Amino acid sequence: RRVGGDLVVGRKLEVVLRQDPNQPAMRIKPEVTVHRPERSFAWRGNLLHGSIFQGEHRFEVEEGDGDTTRFVQSEEFDGFLLPVLWRMLDTKTRLAFDTMNRALKAEAEKRATKT
Repeated sequence: RRVGGDLVVGRKLEVVLRQDPNQPAMRIKPEVTVHRPERSFAWRGNLLHGSIFQGEHRFEVEEGDGDTTRFVQSEEFDGFLLPVLWRMLDTKTRLAFDTMNRALKAEAEKRATKT
């Protein structure tokens, strides 16, 4: 839904996620781990401590053939709670990412037709 803060490695962001439209939004404060403008960006968040549960989320932009661009979004999880949380992550998180990707694609295509 929203990301705020400075895109500086080591700084915290404020991220508002909504994995399920029937549930309240979730707020996380991950740390920026990668920031290469117009190429890639990543953040890492954890639950209490990284050994309990953590996830690193990556966003990458790849140039394609001709005038195409490919957006790749991925996430890697770790921690001893991962087996307990995996089912929710695999369904709700994937749905949320797919929703975001569709909205991003629609916005990019809308802007491309204006130029």
